[in-house]
Amino acid sequence: MDQQLTEFKLAMVQIMRAGMMKKYKSGLLQVHTGIKTRIRVLSLLVMMTAWIAVIHHASAQDLTAPTQVVREYLSSLGNGDTQKLVQLIDGRMKQSNRQLVLNPETYSQFLKTNYAGVQMTIEDIAPDGAGVRARVRFDYPSQDSSIIEFLLTETNGLWKITDEVY
Repeated sequence: MDQQLTEFKLAMVQIMRAGMMKKYKSGLLQVHTGIKTRIRVLSLLVMMTAWIAVIHHASAQDLTAPTQVVREYLSSLGNGDTQKLVQLIDGRMKQSNRQLVLNPETYSQFLKTNYAGVQMTIEDIAPDGAGVRARVRFDYPSQDSSIIEFLLTETNGLWKITDEVY
């Protein structure tokens, strides 16, 4: 995505250098009116519009799968679905939740009790290096709240929650 944005900026510079557009101090651009120039400007503008669409689509599409994983994780916490939780975690998250992995039946009741009435809201989800970071707010019936950030990593085409930060 950064490379596409750089290409977009370079295309704008090329238009400016070719004299097809003149930038004024006010920030306005004026396109010269020759027919050949119009065709060149039009083709470059179409290409830049396509780049913008690709950049926007890539950033929105990249977060769909991780967002779904976080939603499923939060839902599974609330209803005590330990089998689903085990499928959605990996790495440090799995290591730090050994009771979930080793005693799923007992842990299911623990989750149902502890998350009864808790509102869980995804406040933000964004790329973070090679993975994704999701910020989740937990609002408890006691009026207390906490925020936990989940780190997600894609392995073999599957997104999993690999760590959490309090």
